This record gives sequence, structure tokens and C-alpha cells, in this order.
Amino acid sequence: MTNGTFLAAILALAALASCDHSSYSMVKTSSANGTTRTEAKMYGEGASLSVDGDALEIRAGELWFNGKSLGPIQSGQDVRFVVEGSLRELTVDGAVRSTVGK
Repeated sequence: MTNGTFLAAILALAALASCDHSSYSMVKTSSANGTTRTEAKMYGEGASLSVDGDALEIRAGELWFNGKSLGPIQSGQDVRFVVEGSLRELTVDGAVRSTVGK
């Protein structure tokens, strides 16, 4: 097992441990060329997820990112959060809701 693979496994376990198990969520982590990429997918009312210090939540029909509402979300919409290096991108059904750098 390489250091990159080991790191990816640890990051995936840490992210999964912070999931609210009352709803479905999935985290996929990989490392390439020294850059770590983490992709999280979630849906369903009450879903919450923490990825690399950022908090996502679906609550009362709204999508929340680090305590800030990003607007309404419908049941069954696909929420994806990708962290690659310092770039963070949050999409709903493929449409960007937020892109931030850290």
C-alpha cells in the first residue's frame, strides 16, 4: 500500500465517520500527482456530511454549507461536493451552487 493510498483510505474513513447515518451519503477519495481529491455525494432530508473541515447539510428543504443557506433543494436531488487542493465545488444535479478556495 502506498502512502497516497493509505492517506486516501484514512480520509475516506474519517469522512464516513462524520456522516449522519439517518440518510445515505458516500465519500470517494483518491490521490494523484501529490494532489488529494475528495468527492462526497449526499441526498435526503437530514443528510449531513463533513469533508475536510467543511460542513454540508440538507435541512428543512434547504442546502446548507458551513452554516450558510445555499437555497432550496428538492427531494432526490443529487448533491456533490468536490475538494481538490484548495478548490471546493458544490453542485446540485450538476449545476454549481458554490465554488470557493481555501
